[in-house]
Amino acid sequence: MTRWHLSARSSLLLLVPLLVALAAVALSRPPEARAAQPTTQALAEETEADPELGARLYQRDCVFCHGADGKGTSRGQSLTEVGPAEAHYSITTGRMPIEDVGDERRRREVKYKAEEVDALIAHMRRFLAFEPEIPEVNVEEGKLSEGGEVFLAECAACHQWSGAGGALLGREAPGLREATPTQIASAIRAGPPGMPGYGEEVIDEEQLNSVVKYVLYLREPQDRGGNGLWHLGPFAEGLIAWVVGIGVLILAVLWIGERGTGEPVAEPQPSEGEGGATQ
Repeated sequence: MTRWHLSARSSLLLLVPLLVALAAVALSRPPEARAAQPTTQALAEETEADPELGARLYQRDCVFCHGADGKGTSRGQSLTEVGPAEAHYSITTGRMPIEDVGDERRRREVKYKAEEVDALIAHMRRFLAFEPEIPEVNVEEGKLSEGGEVFLAECAACHQWSGAGGALLGREAPGLREATPTQIASAIRAGPPGMPGYGEEVIDEEQLNSVVKYVLYLREPQDRGGNGLWHLGPFAEGLIAWVVGIGVLILAVLWIGERGTGEPVAEPQPSEGEGGATQ
C-alpha cells in the first residue's frame, strides 16, 4: 500500500470523530422547521410576564368553563381554535371573563391590569392556536383615504359609516369609539363571534394600519358643508330632512292661507260684447 493511501485513510479516520461531534451538536438543537410551540415559561420570559400569575388567573377565572387544558366544557367553548388575537381582544374589552354562562358577551370594564393580561395570555398560549397573532399596529403608516375605502367596503354595512354600530338580525354590531388600535386590528384579524376574520390576503398590513387610522378619525371627523347631525347616518339624516323640511313647508302654506281676508272671491262678470256673442 502506498504512502498516499495511508495518509488518506488516516485523514478519514480523523474526520470521523469530528463529524460525529458536529452531528451531536446539530441533533441537540431542534430544527426550526420542527420547532414546537414555545412553552409557557419561554413565552413568559419573552413578554416579561409572570407565568405563575397567569396560571393563577386562569385557574381562578377561566378553567371552570374552558377546562384546564383549554379544550372547553359544556359551559364554555374550546380555546384550541382561538388565536392570541381573539383572546387578547376578548380580555381587554371586558367580554371575558363573564360572571355566568348565560351572560352576554359585550364590552365591560376590564377586569385585569396590563401586566395581568400579558401573564394570562402567556399562560394560555400553551393551548391557543398559533394564529392569528396579536397584530402590531402602526397608525402613522396608515393612509386615511385607503382606510376609508376598505372600511366602507368591508365594515360599514354592520358598524355604520360612522362606526357607531347598529342592530342586526338577532345580534348587534358594537360601536367602535371605545376600541383601542390593537383591539380594532385584533378584531379584524380574528373575527370575534358574529364577525368574519380578515387575513392578510384580504386586508394586508398596510391596509390594516389604514383602517385603524380611519376608525380613529371617525371619532372626531371633519364635517364639511353643514351640521353633522350627530353622525347618525344617511337614513336618520334623510328622515330629519323630510320631517323638518316638509313640516316647515306645511306651516308656511298654512300661514300664507291665514293671511287672506276670508271674503269669497267674486266671479268676473261677462262684458256686453261677450254676452251678445254668447246669444
